[in-house]
Amino acid sequence: MNTQQPKSDGSFKHPIMPRKRRQRLTLPRKGSRATQPCHKAKDEETLVCPDDLTYEPPLPEPVWSWSHFLLGVSEEGVCPPEEFPEEREDCDGGRAQAFLVVIGGQAIPYCPEEVKDLDKYAERLTRNKHLRHLNQVKAQLRSHDLGEFSVVNSSDDTICLAAHYSGNSILGLKCALTVFDNFTMAVQIHADVLPSNHPFWTSAPCRGNSVSAILMTLKKLSSWKICQGNPDEKMQRLVPVRAAFSDSSGKCVGFREPNVGAQYTSTVRSSKCGMLTSPDDKKARCRACAVFRKTLLKRVSKCPPAAQLSSRTSHANMTREELCRKLDEGRHERVSLQRELEKTRNSVYREIKTKGHRLNETDSSDLLQVLKDSEGHIQEQLPEDALPRVFLEQQLRYHKLEKKNGMRWHPMVIRWCLYLRHKSAAAYDALTKSGFVALPSSRTLYDYSSVLPSKAGFQPETLMHLRMEAGRAGMFRNKWNNYVGILQDEIHVSQGLVYNKHSGELIGFTNLEGAAEELNDFKKDSGRSGSELATHILVLMVRGATSSLKYPFVAFPTRGITADFLYPIVWEAIRLLETECSLRVLYVTCDGASANRRFFKLHQLDNEKYTYWCWNMYANPCRKLYFVSDVPHLVKTTRNCFSNSQCHARSRSLWKDGSDMSWGHIVRLYTDHCQNNIFTQAHKLTNNHIHLTAYSKMKVNYAAQVLSATVASALEQNYGNEVAETVRFIRHMDKFFDCLNTRNLREATEKRNPNLAEYRHPDDPRLRYLLEDFLGYFNEWERSVNDRLNFSKQEKNKMMLSHQTVAGLHISVNSIVEMIKFLLAEGAPFVLTHHFNQDPLEEHFSHCRQKGGANNNPTVSDVLKSSSKLRIIGSSAIAPVTGNITNHRTGLQVLDNTPLPKKR
Repeated sequence: MNTQQPKSDGSFKHPIMPRKRRQRLTLPRKGSRATQPCHKAKDEETLVCPDDLTYEPPLPEPVWSWSHFLLGVSEEGVCPPEEFPEEREDCDGGRAQAFLVVIGGQAIPYCPEEVKDLDKYAERLTRNKHLRHLNQVKAQLRSHDLGEFSVVNSSDDTICLAAHYSGNSILGLKCALTVFDNFTMAVQIHADVLPSNHPFWTSAPCRGNSVSAILMTLKKLSSWKICQGNPDEKMQRLVPVRAAFSDSSGKCVGFREPNVGAQYTSTVRSSKCGMLTSPDDKKARCRACAVFRKTLLKRVSKCPPAAQLSSRTSHANMTREELCRKLDEGRHERVSLQRELEKTRNSVYREIKTKGHRLNETDSSDLLQVLKDSEGHIQEQLPEDALPRVFLEQQLRYHKLEKKNGMRWHPMVIRWCLYLRHKSAAAYDALTKSGFVALPSSRTLYDYSSVLPSKAGFQPETLMHLRMEAGRAGMFRNKWNNYVGILQDEIHVSQGLVYNKHSGELIGFTNLEGAAEELNDFKKDSGRSGSELATHILVLMVRGATSSLKYPFVAFPTRGITADFLYPIVWEAIRLLETECSLRVLYVTCDGASANRRFFKLHQLDNEKYTYWCWNMYANPCRKLYFVSDVPHLVKTTRNCFSNSQCHARSRSLWKDGSDMSWGHIVRLYTDHCQNNIFTQAHKLTNNHIHLTAYSKMKVNYAAQVLSATVASALEQNYGNEVAETVRFIRHMDKFFDCLNTRNLREATEKRNPNLAEYRHPDDPRLRYLLEDFLGYFNEWERSVNDRLNFSKQEKNKMMLSHQTVAGLHISVNSIVEMIKFLLAEGAPFVLTHHFNQDPLEEHFSHCRQKGGANNNPTVSDVLKSSSKLRIIGSSAIAPVTGNITNHRTGLQVLDNTPLPKKR
């Protein structure tokens, strides 16, 4: 065994050994070799040494050195004066009596059994040291005069100093300096962060590890001026707030900044704006914005003069000049209307004074006699099944009775009165007491509206009533008329409890029933007790596939449904409809929520990419159950993806076959040809279509009117090949929505659009278009993006619609095409695809929200009571105008003489 040989001067020479994976220093033992590895000194390098040696003060910088630890080598047969501690082994296999790690000149002992990764342990110690220093600097800054800056309450690992604009109604961020835990600094101006190559950083401190460095940076930041861009009002009219300004090639060259609280309300900046100008520069804007200003001036000179302001334009998107002009116009219009109103009022009073006649009791009875005498004329003019004739006959019959309590009202009048009182009880009472018309009393209506229980879950009375309503709709006459679908969605409710004095129950807790309720109890934490207050209500509606049936079947209070809870509820509803009501369930329609998408995937077969059907286990004989993603919701999500392409959130940059599809094309069309022009091709485009808000994003007609053939033709005619791919995309979405939204037998003729016609043949060319051309377009789009080189997967995903939207399009198209062929093969004379979307369920939610006036957050009790009444009212309920769907009456209401059930 090799031993260490003394040199001529008495010291020992240490032979150099090959470098290990991690170098360790240990006490030399008898018969061992002391090694002297060559290490390059680094900041905060890890050093391990035994703790039984006298530790010298640390070197200025941590280095590896045996001279600080080696005592000597004992001679053969001579025992050391003291026994060394027992050796231990660390995570890398090194052995020593003790271990130390040297961080910044300070030796820190550690236990090798507890430290599994020495590098991470050293990094954690270094980070803790930096954080302590960072907090010390932050505490010292609070005692200094920072001028317009102030320390913002931020996390422990950063220091944030911000300056805001003062003297304005909007408290906007002017500039901010952030120091991170590694003492690097970042400067933010308004909403933009200065890049590292900005001229500001040329003479600024590189690191903010001291108060003096931070104060020096703040002083320099205060001396630099913020670029004001181009705040001229005439330039702000060129582009909406937060929208991009593109050149002829479609490249973004500028944008309009919103109001941040500065001396100007809004400004147009170049995309290369530096945000700051040096103190030596006397100009108010940076060089990039100065060059861009020339382009803006040329564009302003080509714009037509401002026309009359639209009443739909938001005040936030108007300039000061436009606001003043609108205020003057409103003042003149108000004065003019007041004068006209006063003039009309005086004219009416003069006519009453000169020609008026006061009616007495005799004249009133004469009017009633006139109504009785005209009974025969009414019967001649109005058909027997006309609703006005029924109403007038009921009025005459009521006035003929001596005892009014014996009046038996027509079922259609009962339904109509139930709907009126559901909308507003006070208005109905005022109408009945006015004497103009005779209507059933509120007590009579209560007996009809309370025949069904207002409870959550599946109820036997509801099943019987549903079967009766299906018989009234003629669904048991033919086999093809017996198919139905299930529409399911959630409505948000306010949390709260309501005491039911009839049943003694507290209404407002979650209630899922059956297997779903057991699963909910199983998933609750063991420490929690009691029920939870519901925040949503899941509603399942039965919709006739070839009939007019629209029946709110069941409701469940929840705290947000998931696929695990949805699965047993839907299949229990299918079982009851198939076995108890003799209705054949053909499809389930829902929106694109994550719970619904996962519900579809629970039925996946053979690893198919898009799950759009499964076997209906309760059907006899067995048949397919189809899944449909609601088509209007798909149009909205497609529009939302398109609107974020280089505009709004800018989360996407749609691209296909070398061409960009940007929302800026729509903005440009609206600005150039619609906003200030009376006659325009895209006449339906308004400011609400372009500048989307949380409310306008919910309106289906806004999305359908943007993705329409009218807009596509206007783009193609005005901008040509520059927007060719955008035009192709819009035309595909327009035809898709028309093909899957056929409402009645007259719409195609009235609108001269063959795509809105009903389906009568299984080989209809529209079905082949949907499967091959429409879906093939998106498959081709995906291949085009995937073949693009030098882009990451995340960047490629931004070039397409969201994968949830594309999956919904594939699911809906495949399901609806197969259902059309199936129903036609079963004997249906025609099929209307509007029956496959969930517009009736959205109408039902609108009725619940507008019960007794605007009530956007009804309680659980309100929704359950409204659902019970709407089951009785049926098709007499008219969809509210303010809903998020278009209010189209699909046809005249049919007179129904079937008596209504009444509470005994």
